[in-house]
Formats: sequence, structure tokens, C-alpha cells
Amino acid sequence: MTAEKMFLSSITGSEKSIYLNSVVPSDIEQTEWKDQFLSNVKEVFKIERLSTGEPLRIVASNEAVLLIARWIEYLMKKTGTDAPVDETLNILLELLRCLRNCTSNVQTQNYINEQTNILDHIASLFELVFSSNKDHLILKVILQFLNNFISSNEKTSTSVYKSFFDYIKTCLKENVNIYETSALIYNISLFIPIEDPDTFHSILSIFKNENYDEMDHYEFLHFFLEKSIGTRQFWSIYTNLTLDDKITMLDYFKHLQIQKRTLTIHDEGLNTLTNTILTSSDIIFQTRDCSDSDQELINEISLTLEILSSLSSEESYLKKLQNNTDLFINAGVLLINVHRLGKEPNSCFTPLQKLSELGKSNDGLKNHPAFGFKADLIRLIGNMCWKSPEMQNLVSNNHCLHHCFF
Repeated sequence: MTAEKMFLSSITGSEKSIYLNSVVPSDIEQTEWKDQFLSNVKEVFKIERLSTGEPLRIVASNEAVLLIARWIEYLMKKTGTDAPVDETLNILLELLRCLRNCTSNVQTQNYINEQTNILDHIASLFELVFSSNKDHLILKVILQFLNNFISSNEKTSTSVYKSFFDYIKTCLKENVNIYETSALIYNISLFIPIEDPDTFHSILSIFKNENYDEMDHYEFLHFFLEKSIGTRQFWSIYTNLTLDDKITMLDYFKHLQIQKRTLTIHDEGLNTLTNTILTSSDIIFQTRDCSDSDQELINEISLTLEILSSLSSEESYLKKLQNNTDLFINAGVLLINVHRLGKEPNSCFTPLQKLSELGKSNDGLKNHPAFGFKADLIRLIGNMCWKSPEMQNLVSNNHCLHHCFF
């Protein structure tokens, strides 16, 4: 039996079926047909398209998948603990491409997951290649396979999370195949909460000082962070992030609001942001200059305040904020004292007489931590007073606060 007849295929409608011939060579090391074998799998498993441009859905029989799994196992056992030689890597690369192209359907995903030990061998291969050559194409193909393997499947997502998440974290940290890596993180998170602080630190390190609108290559990290904002787990992690990471996350949150993205923030997140304002008084009152440490702390408070004031414009969040009298009173106290601090020399809240005091352009003014601080306080207080007699009475009965408004 010649190698080109090893796999057969047929096309019905929008589906391409792949199956084995009745007689299949069992030894992949038969040198007389190895080249023919590689040519065969490339041809049969290649992605083809309909006249509309849509790709054909590839469905391989269990027997075909099992044979590929056995070959991968054979080659990995032959390799042992050493990185595979180029010839072996080339064969493994084609086998993995075959799997990548035919594992977008649940039937094949579950068969691989439940009836083969292929994930263990692929994990070993990933580790061996990563330690010797992080730029090798086979790492990208493995990540592409894993993305297809977990598509719309909680069981396979769980298996990949258990077997590969440490490798995924390392790829993220070292910026290896970042598009495929970030897609895998996002796809896993659709079924399994990502509660790893190191993962968020690596992502926020990527986002720091970046122009978010020019980060198309990181689109799945955008999706992941947007999704995380709506989960309880993220906000539990957020409280333990470094100040630098918190500021990056808050700045990204602000960016999403400016872009008018539809966001759902978990109640735990709303409480976390509120608590930042409730505990901010000591930091604000102790500020006497614009040292770098003061600016970072005030920047966190300022970004949090800006986000909260924006959320208070949405009725669903406003009702929750209006239930927090302490927030309203604290915002009022902050407004009064920021007004007073503005009269002191060398305070972060002292009004600038000219832009040259910043030594920067208008962008420098906007990036100053106190920029818009009073305006956001007034916006928050004003929104919380909307249709709330209780809040309105608190303003009317507080002479100092009333003076700030009127």
C-alpha cells in the first residue's frame, strides 16, 4: 500500500471527511515512504474553501485520529528526554497541523481527550522545544491546536488548563507567540475562572504605557480584561495587585469608558472602587507636595474617582451608589478639603498659573493626577443627588459643601 493512499477524503456539502484506507503501514520510520507520507497528510488535511470563501469543516474518523496519536507517541518515545532532531520535528509538525485542522468539532475533541493520551505527549514536546528553541514554528502550531481543541468545550478546556497553563503563563511572560497564547487564555477563561495574579501582572505589564488603539495583536487580551471586569474573581485579585498594576488596570478601564464600550462590572468591583474612595481621605490630607510617591497614590484615587463618576451616570450603577451614604459624605468631605488644599503652596491640588510649571504640553496637564479631580467629585455628588431627597438634604444641610456648589 503506498503512502498517498493512507488517508482518503470525501467532500459533502460544507464538510470534508477524512478516513483511513483498509491497509495502513504501521512503522513511520519506513524511509522508502516517509516523504510520500508527509505529502499525503499535507494534501488530505489541508484547509479547503467553498466558493463563498468559507472554509470546509474537516471531520476525521476516530481511526484516523488514533493513528496520528500513535505516531506522535512513537516519535516522542523515540526522542526520549532530548529535543527532537529536525527530521523528527518536521514529521511532528505535520501531524500536529493535521490535528489542528480537524479538532474544531466536539466529537473529535472528546475522542482525543477521553480515548488517547496525546495531550501528555504534546505537553512533553512543548517543554522540550521551548527549552531549546522558543522561535520554532511547532510551538505556534501546538498553541493553534489547543485553541481549536478547547473551542466551545468545557471538558477539553479543563484538560488543557491542567496540563498546559504553566506553559501558557511562561509564553505570556516571555512574549512567545503572544497572539495564540492570549487567544488560549481568553478561550480557557470562558469556562474556567483565571485566578492567577501572575497572569494579570504579565498582561498589565504588556498594557502599561501602550496606545490601546494600536494593540490589535493583543485583541484577545482586550477581550480577557473586559470579561474579567465582570467577574468576582478578578476583583479579589485586584486588591492584591501592585499599585503600578492597579493604575494600569484603572487606566484601561477608563479607556473602555471613553470608547463607550458596554461594560458589566461585578458588584464586588463596584464595592472595591468605592472602598478606594472611602479610604482615600488620609492619603489626600497627608499630601503636602507632588513627590512621585504622592502622585502615584493620588493617581490611583483620581482614576478610581473618574471611573465611579462615569458609572454614576448609568442608572443601574447609580441606584447602588445612592445606597452608600458613606460614599456621598466622603466625596463631600474630599471636595471641601481639596478646595482647601488648593490654597496651599506646593500641593498636588494647587492650581497651576501656567503650563510651564509642568514642563510639559497639554498632554502633561491631562496626565497630572489632580487633573479633573474636583470636577469628578462634583459630577459624582451631583449624580448621586439625582432623584434622591436624602442626598439632596445632605448637601442642603452642610454649609461648607453647599458653599462649594453655590
